Amino acid sequence: MITDGYEEHLKENGLSNVRYEFFDFHHACKGHRYDKVNPLITKLQPMIENFRFYAEDTVKKTIQLTQKGIVRTNCMDCLDRTNVVQGKVAMIMFDAIMRQLGVDLNQTFGSDVLTQLDNNNPKQQHQFIVNFKHIWAENADIISMHYSGTGSVISTVTRTGKKDFFGMLDHGYKTLSRFYINNFEDQVKQECIDILLGQHTESKNIYAETFERAIKQKEKEYASYSEMSLFIVAWNLAAFHPTQHFDLTNLFNFEGNSPPDIVVIGF
Repeated sequence: MITDGYEEHLKENGLSNVRYEFFDFHHACKGHRYDKVNPLITKLQPMIENFRFYAEDTVKKTIQLTQKGIVRTNCMDCLDRTNVVQGKVAMIMFDAIMRQLGVDLNQTFGSDVLTQLDNNNPKQQHQFIVNFKHIWAENADIISMHYSGTGSVISTVTRTGKKDFFGMLDHGYKTLSRFYINNFEDQVKQECIDILLGQHTESKNIYAETFERAIKQKEKEYASYSEMSLFIVAWNLAAFHPTQHFDLTNLFNFEGNSPPDIVVIGF
């Protein structure tokens, strides 16, 4: 139902610059066969690489490449599956970056990068792949803590490529923890948020409505309105420290318009 609604939304809005790709992860990757994601990634690889990335010649102070797109992965109920797909997307993009720098990862690893990610034998893995998996698993755990209260249930699989006995224990412990949090802790937090916002479905926030009416009545006594222009720009530092003479001319290019009243810079 949610998937149908999402697809219908995309169709109705005619988003020509958005490509939607459906993938039944649960069906395709039964038995933790995450290598079954590879055909999808290979299919999307030309598009992913065409999105490019930001590259700058720090010696000549010239921009060589700029990023043109993003890959957003939505799983209806599982960030862990999302992380598996995004991990492979990240590796494909990293491979493209290294090729731009003249480094052939396939030759360095002795096999293509996706095969290396799916290799379950640490003795046959390049040390970079081992480190990449560990970092990606740590990233998954931190993000998962925000939305579920526990680390990712497939951290062990991400790190080692397989689920052993201790991995199954870890999966079971986190699953039980999520069950407890979802049923005995999250509901109270959500109800508190709903009450504060006046959106609680089982009660009416009379106080919020009273305050809002009183504020509206006295609005002219303390508030005035005027039109203002706002300029919002994002600045990608590209993981390096800008020099003292860094040129910010392009950052504040108002394209012939009058200077705005407020400039917002997102880092």
